[in-house]
Amino acid sequence: YNGKISIIKEFSKIKPINANEAQLNQVFLGILLNAIQSINDQGAIYIRTAMESNQYVRIEIEDTGAGIPTEILGKVFDPFFTNKPVGEGTGLGLSIAYQFIDAHKGKISIDSAIEKGTKVTIVLPV
Repeated sequence: YNGKISIIKEFSKIKPINANEAQLNQVFLGILLNAIQSINDQGAIYIRTAMESNQYVRIEIEDTGAGIPTEILGKVFDPFFTNKPVGEGTGLGLSIAYQFIDAHKGKISIDSAIEKGTKVTIVLPV
């Protein structure tokens, strides 16, 4: 993305999951776009996969962007909530991601710190 962002892939061997590929693609694309938009000058996005207790696949997408203020972190999965300027976001991306991950009997969580970045963790059953 304009040569300003490094993508670092740290993939572990994972088991296949039974999933709706189109829905998960939409989840990952939305999270990656948010990560890209949060990086102002230069930064990095880390994409990691791992197994958890042989029954779950964990996917982490972490950026070195602006971060999400603590006071709104609890609202990011709410429909129509956005912290982007008017006209730049619908507030549906993370809400839909939450619904799709929930439909797959998985979990999605977000950890963030201002000026340090954001990490989205998705855990899905195999």
